[in-house]
Amino acid sequence: MDLQWFADSAVGRQSWTSLEASLEKYWDASSANDQWKRTGSQFAFWKGAELKIAGVSFCSPIVRGRVRPVVFTSEFPEVVIPIHKACTQLHILGQVSLPLGYPLIGQAGDSVAVYRLQYAREKVQSLPVRNGIEVTQANCIDAATRIVPIATAAQPAVQYIRDSAREQYQILLWSISTQPEELLSLRCQLNSAQPALAIFAITVEQKPS
Repeated sequence: MDLQWFADSAVGRQSWTSLEASLEKYWDASSANDQWKRTGSQFAFWKGAELKIAGVSFCSPIVRGRVRPVVFTSEFPEVVIPIHKACTQLHILGQVSLPLGYPLIGQAGDSVAVYRLQYAREKVQSLPVRNGIEVTQANCIDAATRIVPIATAAQPAVQYIRDSAREQYQILLWSISTQPEELLSLRCQLNSAQPALAIFAITVEQKPS
């Protein structure tokens, strides 16, 4: 699925600015209070839009040559992603919270967001996004200590090391079985008082013709 439209939109730019503000505040309050300035006073992921995971292509939005995921924040908590395909599974690359998340904050099983799959004929499938099940913290380092954020329903798929001492990020893959009819859209809504949630790419697995 093409998510570039979100990165290029006004809401996409504003949500990214909101995320960067929260990251700056987080690092300024940490023991590594020079981390934000030391890494260029901006947040960035890897270069190159396409990744292959187990032979399947995932294409992420790109801004200024770097991957920029779809981000939901407390200021911009909702987005509707058009699908308009009949498929058997929806594969979502992301499912991580920034700058913090479970297990450092929140309780296991708490719902941090809701995804609603809108099908033809007005059928809706609602899915909770829960700490330790479908979502965890992205950064695998707390201060200078390695942590292992685990989501039981989403598997680690990508590791991005931005800074070996402070910023080693994992990106998860969550596969959702869908209903046997056209899927119109995916509506993602972040619950109140939750950290930012990122989606890097979405690939649909279509029915064989």
